[in-house]
Amino acid sequence: MITTVEKIGRIRIHTNLPSQSIGKIVSSGMYVHEDTPIEDLLTLFQDSKEEIPAIGVVNNELRGKGAIVRKELVTLLSRPFGREVMKKRPVKKVASETRSFLQNLHIFSVSDDLDKAIKEGSDEFFLLHDRDGRFQGLFSTQDLMIYLSNLTQEDITLAHNLQTRMVKERLSVLTADIEVAGSANTAKGVGGDFYSVKKITAKDWILSLCDVSGKGVAASIITAMLYGIIETFEFRRGLTEFVKRLNHSVFSTFNAEKFLTGVFLLFDESNSKIKILDMGHSFVTLLRDGRIRSIESSEKNLPVGITPDLDPGVIGLTLKRGDIMVLVTDGLTEQQNESGEEYPIKRLYHILTEYSQESLEELRERILDDFHSFKEDAPYHDDVTFMLIRYPHEEVLEEDIEWEKIE
Repeated sequence: MITTVEKIGRIRIHTNLPSQSIGKIVSSGMYVHEDTPIEDLLTLFQDSKEEIPAIGVVNNELRGKGAIVRKELVTLLSRPFGREVMKKRPVKKVASETRSFLQNLHIFSVSDDLDKAIKEGSDEFFLLHDRDGRFQGLFSTQDLMIYLSNLTQEDITLAHNLQTRMVKERLSVLTADIEVAGSANTAKGVGGDFYSVKKITAKDWILSLCDVSGKGVAASIITAMLYGIIETFEFRRGLTEFVKRLNHSVFSTFNAEKFLTGVFLLFDESNSKIKILDMGHSFVTLLRDGRIRSIESSEKNLPVGITPDLDPGVIGLTLKRGDIMVLVTDGLTEQQNESGEEYPIKRLYHILTEYSQESLEELRERILDDFHSFKEDAPYHDDVTFMLIRYPHEEVLEEDIEWEKIE
């Protein structure tokens, strides 16, 4: 005898639950009492204007006893004489036992618990209950996967927006003593390539280009860390101390599971001297007098973050007017086209030598045009980042000034 609940009803979905509780993704609040005849449930499924994929089965105290998935019930009753035999029986005879979760539980803890079902892609339904054990609706693995997918996309979008503020897709600097053009394209919207240009005194500049191991959001965390340290470090302590500080932060945080290669430069406008600290990156070249020269770095310089202690070696170079330094991540040189061929480094060298008299902004665009012409519709293999640095020729800028007539 039914005393406390309707044969078929709907619970009121609570809206005051914590924002990331599992109760927030309830897809059905419908229930049927366990003693209700199956034919009454069939009538509901057939007459309802809304799609009801599943319905909870409850007892007199509104405690969940299982669930009935519509398509499974239809399959059962479509067997020979299935409907005639089963229609008068109570729904508890066809209800599937399923797990029940407290509606206040955090979605992440439930997703960890249901990890196997999520990975298998199965479409299972689960009950929710309140602290008194009463039925509070149903959710499915599909509901959970959609929520997590949307949440991941939101995280990626946020990470992308933050990263584009830190790592510009295009960057240009032009003064009398330094010209810089940079470019960054991520393979997955967010990534681990990083470059920056920062003037730290009236005459000194810090320039860097780095490539974090891996891709995606995890790699972008390190680029954020790198950006923060560059912005806050007191560079009067020296380039070597900066890299040691960075190495300590990365290693202590990721315990060698993540690391980065990088090139860090300290340029002095007053004497055109540049200090170079190449931490395992090994792709630094110099265009001087129409010739490409490789800049050899210290072999003892390990990537940042793979060992707790570093003793990096710095090399020095005095730039001549017109010199162009080129820093590139391997995403450019290892990019494959649709035929599986990698972008030839000779193509880059040809553009550098052929158009070295143009502005670095123009030169950057020529490189990008050639790269995309080679890549065509092939997907990005990796993040692609490069930086061009020139010690410009001394020029006198002249302008024709047309004086305005003042009434």
